[in-house]
Amino acid sequence: MEIQNLKFRNEPLKDAAQLAIKNGLKVYTKKDSAGLISWLYVTDEKNISSVSAERWGVTVSTIHKPNRTTGTGYSLHGYNNPKEFLTIEEIKAGFIFCPNWAKTGDRASVKKYKSFDEFKKTKADVFKIK
Repeated sequence: MEIQNLKFRNEPLKDAAQLAIKNGLKVYTKKDSAGLISWLYVTDEKNISSVSAERWGVTVSTIHKPNRTTGTGYSLHGYNNPKEFLTIEEIKAGFIFCPNWAKTGDRASVKKYKSFDEFKKTKADVFKIK
């Protein structure tokens, strides 16, 4: 779907989508219950980063297979510390295995998706932004 035809929860999220696309990354999303775009899945087809709209900006998270220890990923900025603007490096930071501050036991629980295609099979109604 064309980016200009989508309604984003905030401008920083739309800016992040445009920046990722401009830098050759693929951006996927789905509409929330209000019909807005509230998060992005950014990928180079192998690695996946999540960018979420928060009250005052956006946050970046890693993505991994769900587990009881660490959930589905790590927030790299913290939900109480959103950013108004992201660089492409900050968006790609979500591609990491897990942050260096993660505990050894937590690291052991992380299982990454082999590809974006594997991840996409777990998400209904996800579409690509152009």
